[in-house]
Amino acid sequence: MSIRMIVVLLAALLLVVFAAQNTDPVGVRLFWWAVSAPASVAVFTAFAGGVLVVGLLAGSLLGGTIADRLANRRRAASNLPVGIAGFILGAVFVALALLMPSLVLFVPMFLLGAACLYLYNGPYTAVKQNVVLPTVRATAVTVALLIEHLLGDSYAPFAIGRLSDALHNLQLALLILLPPLLVLAAVFATLGLRHEENDGRAMEELWAAGATQIP
Repeated sequence: MSIRMIVVLLAALLLVVFAAQNTDPVGVRLFWWAVSAPASVAVFTAFAGGVLVVGLLAGSLLGGTIADRLANRRRAASNLPVGIAGFILGAVFVALALLMPSLVLFVPMFLLGAACLYLYNGPYTAVKQNVVLPTVRATAVTVALLIEHLLGDSYAPFAIGRLSDALHNLQLALLILLPPLLVLAAVFATLGLRHEENDGRAMEELWAAGATQIP
């Protein structure tokens, strides 16, 4: 098992799942327009959730496709770069969404931000599996997911709520936390770039040699 790659991934994904959990409050910005709009708050809530789901699905599908095509073209593992690009672009689009003065401008920025944020989904799951032996892949992914959500997004609404209360401004709280955390996640993921290919090959060699347990 490549401990360094697991640590790098967890460091990045703890920040990402915290940010992802707080993309729901980004949709709260829709309520600011709901006050003067003919539609009800319930309609705006459903609309915000729909935009987020579409972004999540599009980002997840696109991220895996891009990573596979890059790997075929480069003849080398290319999962981490896709996530890094998504984190950086996600930080930009989420910040822009929060700053948009109108619903018409907000929605495409929010959609692009959600899609970019979830580009990592497929590629980073592949990395988790590539750097451990096949006999422990299910365990590795399960433990990683547990740590990510337990330490990453379990307290995210509370944290953003406390900061928002302290600042008396949800928009400012989201701007302070989300974009910087996504950029920091990209920095952590960058630390694993030079190890992704080598660690994956090392696991393949161990498996080919007959290893079945974590070395």
